[in-house]
Amino acid sequence: MFKDAATPMLYGSSQSVKALWVANKHTFTKEQLAMATKELTKGTFSVAKLFKDFIIKNVKPKETMKVRIWGQEFTIKCNRYKHKGDYKVRYNIFDSASNKVKTIWHMHTQNIPDLEQFRRFFVTCLIHSIDSVVMDYICRNINWIIPIHDAAIISPIDATEVRELYCGQINKIHTERQTILSEFFESIGIDSSSAMDWKRVKDAIIPAVGFSCQPMALKWFLNLTTFTIVPLWNGSNIFFSFRKE
Repeated sequence: MFKDAATPMLYGSSQSVKALWVANKHTFTKEQLAMATKELTKGTFSVAKLFKDFIIKNVKPKETMKVRIWGQEFTIKCNRYKHKGDYKVRYNIFDSASNKVKTIWHMHTQNIPDLEQFRRFFVTCLIHSIDSVVMDYICRNINWIIPIHDAAIISPIDATEVRELYCGQINKIHTERQTILSEFFESIGIDSSSAMDWKRVKDAIIPAVGFSCQPMALKWFLNLTTFTIVPLWNGSNIFFSFRKE
């Protein structure tokens, strides 16, 4: 239930915990609501919320932009539109029955990019792009893998190696975080005019001294009550399939 509020709020939603829980048809007490709200605004997740609010406030969105994240550059386009108004278009059509040119007016609806709403996309853009870089790296180093965004279906044989590869990338993110953010901020128009807002975010951060991602950070899920591991042989390699009971 907490995730149904935390994920949208930390990715860009301006809705409250209560509004998000109601939308998801959760039942909750006043105490639960107060605890969740406090955790997201003043507790462990408050720094992530400050970071989200900083990007939404200071990004300079355009209809088409080139964004750079962790060495990758790509083009994004605003996919949010708002209604500006209607306009008429005149068509002159020859009518063979009357042997005359007749005028037909057609009403068109004009939509324009909603750049204010587009502001909320950029936190998701950053997080998902970093996820993709990590997963691309793992896929290049594992023979059999089916990536699913920031997760993957793999052979149990490769589980230890995948964990180690994943942790190596998390450590790399931590080491290169300043460069990653600087490139990203510059590409989306966040400049020195936002220095005071950025200082408030940094002042709220408790630095991780001696950070090192542990292999068990990548969880291995398998419900043995509903799945059976079936070894398969294709003539040269053995691999595993998960058969649902």
